[in-house]
Amino acid sequence: RNRIHIFTHDDEDLLQRHGEMQFVERINHALEEDRFVLHCQFISSLQDKDTAPSYEYLVRLLDEEGNLLYPGTFMPAAERYELMPKLDRWVVTHVFEHLQSQAQSNYAANGLPAAFINLSGQIFSDNDFPDFIIELAQRCNLDPQSICLEITETSAISNFNIAGEFINRLRRAGFKFALDDFGTGMSSFSYLQSLHVDVLKIDGVFCKNLHDNELNSAIIESITNIAHKTHLKVIAEWIETQEVQEKLAEYGVDFGQGYFMGKPEALPELPGLQTAQKQ
Repeated sequence: RNRIHIFTHDDEDLLQRHGEMQFVERINHALEEDRFVLHCQFISSLQDKDTAPSYEYLVRLLDEEGNLLYPGTFMPAAERYELMPKLDRWVVTHVFEHLQSQAQSNYAANGLPAAFINLSGQIFSDNDFPDFIIELAQRCNLDPQSICLEITETSAISNFNIAGEFINRLRRAGFKFALDDFGTGMSSFSYLQSLHVDVLKIDGVFCKNLHDNELNSAIIESITNIAHKTHLKVIAEWIETQEVQEKLAEYGVDFGQGYFMGKPEALPELPGLQTAQKQ
């Protein structure tokens, strides 16, 4: 395109792209061989500690040698080469099957949906996905209101009209939606009037060092107050200390998630777990 690029063997961008290309085949093989593994993490109430937790479901990859790889390793390749819709379907299918096997088809006792599942921004281009997830919930005998689908703020705003139609279609079927990583992208509370979600998840970068960061404290309080005015629940992420948990509770944040409450743990009955646990 009328340009010249100078090649160097240690070009970091080139090495990254080369690594991502190699991962494409590994991801496809892992999907074919069912070598992805689900973990789950508590989402606990900050206002009523006696209520049962909800869970966010997270995906890992079990490689050819039985090593457990985390999303940062394989997600960039899956996103660049548009494999995320396949991975989204794998995750949704296996979470639903898990919920069916555990008879977890109702709301958790804390009033939140029982299961939170992340969806990529690429899922908006999968026109068959809404029908797929509706039919799968029916087949697994799950109440859609027990499922909360998470989309990031950035992906929702980047695909605003399509995302709005996508959300509305599945909400009409009973599914709930959470706007993840809220506050780090192109945040505007006006979006909440058009994107009909049920939960805001405050990005964890705002939850660190609350005791000496007045700006982050003010941001969290503002998000929480406005969310409550629009009848949304608020979840704070990356809670790592009791002090941060107590501060968030003071600000009125409804629920929390982070290593202080519990690290992600593998589901015992899913394929590949025994090998992963050995690693």
